[in-house]
Amino acid sequence: MGKNYKFIIGIVFLPITIIFLFIKKIFTMISNKKINKYINSLDISNIDSLDGKELEDFLYYFFKNLKIKVSKTKVSRDYGADLIIELNKIRVVIQCKLYFKHSVGNSAIQEVSTAKEYYNADKGLVITNSYFTKSAIELSKSNNIALIDRNIFSELLSSTVAQKHLIINSLIS
Repeated sequence: MGKNYKFIIGIVFLPITIIFLFIKKIFTMISNKKINKYINSLDISNIDSLDGKELEDFLYYFFKNLKIKVSKTKVSRDYGADLIIELNKIRVVIQCKLYFKHSVGNSAIQEVSTAKEYYNADKGLVITNSYFTKSAIELSKSNNIALIDRNIFSELLSSTVAQKHLIINSLIS
């Protein structure tokens, strides 16, 4: 009786499990297509309408959509990083800055530089919808921090997937 019972359970639950996994895969594919369509439809003016948390979420899905390994840091006490990506065995901490009326200054470079040490990263990256001050640009060079300003961000948003990879690789290499 025990063997028959296990056999019957196997016959009943195995197809149900396979069907469930198949349906889950279909929903994941549909979700990924929607995310891909959303990400590829935005331009820099759409980014300007986001808040800070939405920018972090957008960039998380942006990198994920590019098949780049990405993770979020804690919301508070993030030690100067919002995201961490790994690309070509290079670990990069990312600070996202959403500014409207002024340029990104030295403090963002200092924050991501600290985060680079804390998260044991090879490189730092600051992404903004604005621009960087001259002193922030100078400080970034001596701290191995890459910068994505409004112009580069806009170019990234309008690029093909291959072009996005080239731009990102050139920044973090």
